[in-house]
Amino acid sequence: MPLGQSGQGRPLEAIEVGRGPATVLLTGRAHAAETPGSYTLEEIVRRLITEGAGRLTLRIIPFVDLDGVAEGRYGKNAYPMDFCRGWEKANQRPEVVAYREYLAARPPLLAIGCHAPLALPPHSLSYTMLEGASEGFRAQVRRLVEAVTSTCAASPATALDPQMTGEHHAWYAPQGFAGWLSGYLQARYGTVAVTVESAYHRSTAGVLLTPADWRALGEAVGEGISAWLRDEAQ
Repeated sequence: MPLGQSGQGRPLEAIEVGRGPATVLLTGRAHAAETPGSYTLEEIVRRLITEGAGRLTLRIIPFVDLDGVAEGRYGKNAYPMDFCRGWEKANQRPEVVAYREYLAARPPLLAIGCHAPLALPPHSLSYTMLEGASEGFRAQVRRLVEAVTSTCAASPATALDPQMTGEHHAWYAPQGFAGWLSGYLQARYGTVAVTVESAYHRSTAGVLLTPADWRALGEAVGEGISAWLRDEAQ
């Protein structure tokens, strides 16, 4: 689906799969060089497709920073605005303007951002909360984290690090969480928005990772998401 043009004139596109009532947003490469996240994203999509077109609508933006990916940039803290930040107000990124319009047409129930965690070794699933979030919403997010943690624990190559998984408050200073994509979605649409970090080198158990392991992580994350969606629908 065409969304517009990047800052350098490349066509922005999203992939849509399914026509179900529950909408899931999946994004990758908001930081252009975080390639492990692309492998993980691919397998999350593959796993969620098995839930059936009648239950889910998947909306996938595989290359948020399309120009950065095409030109081999690193992408983090890129001028004039990191692609994860500045979402709650007018900004200098035509891509973000296009993405906001796209999301407004069908706000997601769940959003998964696929990243890779700099020099930190472990896989993780993290989130934070806007001030005033209800206990019911907090419990909903915790259930998702518990479901994904459980399915990822099946293999030493995919297990999530307990110290990095869960709620984190300080990561979003000084920009403020409301400016991040996940905070924007939570504030505007009540979306359950979390970040999957795919380790570059070694798993929590010390397994030297390969693309097959990043894909296995995606499959495990997708399995946990599927279990959570089934439970939430009951």
